[in-house]
Amino acid sequence: MALGETVLRIVFRDHGRATMGAPGGEPFEYEYLDQAADARWPQAQGAKSPGVRRLLVLGDSITYGVGVREWQAVWPNRLLERLVARGARCDMHVVAAPGRNTDQHAAAAAELVPRLDPDYVVYQWYVNDLEVRQPRPAFRRTWHEWSYHRWLQTHSFLYFVVDDRLSKMLPPGSRAYVDFLRATFRPGTAPWARFRHELHVLAAHATSRARRTLVLLYPQVPFRGPYPLEDIHARIRAIADTSELDYPAVMFTGEAGENVPDPWPPAGSVRQSRGVPGTLAQGPELPLAAGRYVLKTRMRLDAISTGHVATITVRSRAGTMAERHLYADQFGRPGSWTTFDVPFGVDGPGLELITWEVSVTEAVRLSVESFGIAVRYERLDVVDLKDRLNRGDTHVSVFDAHPNARAHDEIAAAVAEWIGAVEQGGVAR
Repeated sequence: MALGETVLRIVFRDHGRATMGAPGGEPFEYEYLDQAADARWPQAQGAKSPGVRRLLVLGDSITYGVGVREWQAVWPNRLLERLVARGARCDMHVVAAPGRNTDQHAAAAAELVPRLDPDYVVYQWYVNDLEVRQPRPAFRRTWHEWSYHRWLQTHSFLYFVVDDRLSKMLPPGSRAYVDFLRATFRPGTAPWARFRHELHVLAAHATSRARRTLVLLYPQVPFRGPYPLEDIHARIRAIADTSELDYPAVMFTGEAGENVPDPWPPAGSVRQSRGVPGTLAQGPELPLAAGRYVLKTRMRLDAISTGHVATITVRSRAGTMAERHLYADQFGRPGSWTTFDVPFGVDGPGLELITWEVSVTEAVRLSVESFGIAVRYERLDVVDLKDRLNRGDTHVSVFDAHPNARAHDEIAAAVAEWIGAVEQGGVAR
């Protein structure tokens, strides 16, 4: 044990300053283009110069370059180098920091796209972006509960390395996080719906002005056999075509109802009226581009009623866009589900912020299970990096799975190929 401790202190004598995640507890040493601004990339501001293509890049710790010392080696810089080398005139604005999730990227897109007027928006996605207000389990091991664990992890290099290796090698290990993602973010669940809503907000704002928008899927690598998160990647790839936004009851508000458990919907609850008139269910505000849409609302009568029982209303900030009055005889027998469609249109340039609601009349017992609306984004592509990056070592160190400089160069190459295909009138996926 003494020999192992000595050898590891020699091998990792940088104490983590140059080896990301290594024992020693020292902060990793980064190089910056502008350290005062914590900037590792050139940052475009103001109006574009004539003939210059502008890129807006949104990312998290991967795009920031966690574990990569030289700022020049981070993929936005490598991308800029590739574009300039082939004669393109372009500038770039990057918003990236460790821990950013889709809701923060969506807010950044809503603010920056109108201000910077980019030609291309690139959103680098990673699996933890799913966790919109969704806490993850701690994934602690049995020995982590030992009272001396924290002290030994801090003071012993040998204990630190053994703990790291065992935590990753023994089941469930890294698979525990994969299982959490697959079980939590299933279609129809509230966590998936929250993520999909924020992804829609980002995509809607980006595609409203940019010439082309790219969602860049960074995978969990390495893997053997079928990719364990292929289902999630496939669902995100599908947003490049027409896809359905689905809002379960847990995302509704309304003074005339309450959420109650129900075994039928995947989200496990419905919005149920309390027998008083008013708004039973109201969805979140949604940006929509010009086009024709159909709002689908799934409801059921929980008790026998007659006459007018509810109204579905679609509103913008300017007023009512569409509404449909519902009568008891339009429902099936009490306890069965019925889907009601409300068509409406969005006209004019830019985005319209709309919301929708179900209001009920006096003494009606009614439940709302979900709202749904089909959307299609113009000029949006998805590029999946999983096959491209699952070849060779991509980790910055044995302790940290962030991409190394080689992986950053592969990311830059993939984005440059996509831009080249768009410039030539095609799309690379």
